[in-house]
Amino acid sequence: MNLGGKLIAQANLPRRDMDPTRVVDDFALFVENAMSTHGLDRHRLGGVGVGLSGFFLEDGRISPPSELEAWADVVVGDIVSDRFERPVIVENIARAAAVGESFLGIGRLHRSFAYINLTAGLGGAVVLGGELSRGVRGNTGEIGALPGIIGCPKPSLTTLLEMLRVRGIALESIHDMVTRFDESWSGVTEWIVLTAPSIALIARAMRHVVDVDAVVLGGRLPISVSQRIVKAIDWPGEGEELRRGRPLPAPLLVAAELGNEAAAIGAAAAFQTSEYFM
Repeated sequence: MNLGGKLIAQANLPRRDMDPTRVVDDFALFVENAMSTHGLDRHRLGGVGVGLSGFFLEDGRISPPSELEAWADVVVGDIVSDRFERPVIVENIARAAAVGESFLGIGRLHRSFAYINLTAGLGGAVVLGGELSRGVRGNTGEIGALPGIIGCPKPSLTTLLEMLRVRGIALESIHDMVTRFDESWSGVTEWIVLTAPSIALIARAMRHVVDVDAVVLGGRLPISVSQRIVKAIDWPGEGEELRRGRPLPAPLLVAAELGNEAAAIGAAAAFQTSEYFM
């Protein structure tokens, strides 16, 4: 991404082996090839933004989920910076996706929004006045544990993948599912029906914690599926306290405008914001 917010190149680089060194090597090769293809001198690379699943610890490291165990003891910023010899910004992947939406998606209409990031797991973020709210440690919007706390099933693309496999659809991974996605697959509608109530509870909880223009459902979901989930939710729902006949003003509940690329766009944009526009 250049300083004007234009995407220069993008690619999906799936790996079965999530060894950090090999992942960074793959990414470095993509960057080198992209810059060569577009006639850009490597010295014009200002820096790197990284989005990674997990929450931030007190020492600034990210604690990833078990699927990324190989990254648990890695200082991500250091290994990427060593490889590129450039400054690096590391952000939680949900917060990175929210930054992407803020730059090139829903943020063009709504400067303040809460973001629900549905991927292999569940995450969230808050953008206020066009700026990502990070909090003391960088964990504002960390809603992954919320379903367990409020007693509802945890929505994720992992459950959709499992449901589709049970119905005989041969899928290797979430990446394979998203790449080949077909809304006519048996199990998609059933998953939406099962998922919508949990999303509704999470969205309502976020609505009562932050005062925003919109609650946005995004992540690696196909946009059309996000739209169907939003449409299936009775928003803002019944049971609201009325004061002099009026409820607490509700934000909109909307689907994200960016798809699978939101986190990558946001990681790049987060670096630019930190280095050039603060």
